[in-house]
Amino acid sequence: MSRSKRKTPIHGLLANSDKYAKRKANRRLRAANKAIVRRDGVDSELLDLRAVSDAWCMSKDGKFYFDAAEQPQLMRK
Repeated sequence: MSRSKRKTPIHGLLANSDKYAKRKANRRLRAANKAIVRRDGVDSELLDLRAVSDAWCMSKDGKFYFDAAEQPQLMRK
């Protein structure tokens, strides 16, 4: 795997991944839902992920295609 290369010349814009932001959002969601269950009981209506996070505020701002001949370092995995 040390020499693996991408097949498609596409890369994340501004960041490689949203992993950190997604973890933070899911932790916030679980904490909010636990508080609701403690306060209202098991039969209460829980929040969904969009209530506590916004995909537009995450670090990666989409993907873009690039020229693999000009930027060969981005073809590495």
